[in-house]
Amino acid sequence: MSSSGTPPVASPDDVRAPTRGGVLASQLCPICRKAPIHAGQEVCSGRCRAARSRQRKAGGRLERDAQIRALLEAALAKLREDP
Repeated sequence: MSSSGTPPVASPDDVRAPTRGGVLASQLCPICRKAPIHAGQEVCSGRCRAARSRQRKAGGRLERDAQIRALLEAALAKLREDP
């Protein structure tokens, strides 16, 4: 609390949500490559956001499957060794 007894004054910019900005004319949605995206956006719509999520999950599955395959091949090689 200040010693003068007056409450602090907030400027109008401190209370507002940040503005979104305009359309980035040079950037199209990376998923559909059709619609322009706004500043701060990654994709243009919910449909493209869902498609991006599916792509990310598929990439993760491919990586996981490659790791599992390598482990299984190592285990098979170990089993085939002479005791």
